[in-house]
Amino acid sequence: MAARLKTSLEAQSRQQQKQELIAGMSHDLKSPLTSIRAYTEGLLDGVAKDEQTQARYLQTIYAKETELETLVNRLFSFAKLDLSEAPAKPEALEISGTFAEIAAGFEAERLDVRLDNLPDETVMADRELLSRCMSNLLDNSRKYGASHVVISADISGDTVSISVSDDGPGVEASQLERSRSYKNSGH
Repeated sequence: MAARLKTSLEAQSRQQQKQELIAGMSHDLKSPLTSIRAYTEGLLDGVAKDEQTQARYLQTIYAKETELETLVNRLFSFAKLDLSEAPAKPEALEISGTFAEIAAGFEAERLDVRLDNLPDETVMADRELLSRCMSNLLDNSRKYGASHVVISADISGDTVSISVSDDGPGVEASQLERSRSYKNSGH
């Protein structure tokens, strides 16, 4: 009886983690959609006047659509899993180039993203998860009133510490703790 109860409680816990993860990923879908909309509106409104700017906007729309497709595919995969997360897929990523790509996605959203002291080092990380994390931070900065964001990194031994700061009003401690507990469902 005790073993069955334990198994049942573990199954309920996994199901709750899975639901929280899917809810979080559903939230993550908004960021690329917002970017696609902003760049499309920029093209339609004539903001991108020269061919080079138009090409850059189209490349960003394509990149965000690819990101969106990846998120949707991952969401479907998670929906089929009994586990709360899929394994990370680490690959060699060049720090400054990876963050430059992420920052470029926010150019049309009137968010000035400055990359400061990013080392020309390569790290092993899951590109999709890193991009999701940074896009969420930048999207939240924009959404809550920031107009300038600074991303920096520091390497100490085999650890890379990334710092993201903005000129927005900040987050109250009570909201920050709730946000951490919501998002910290296995990632």
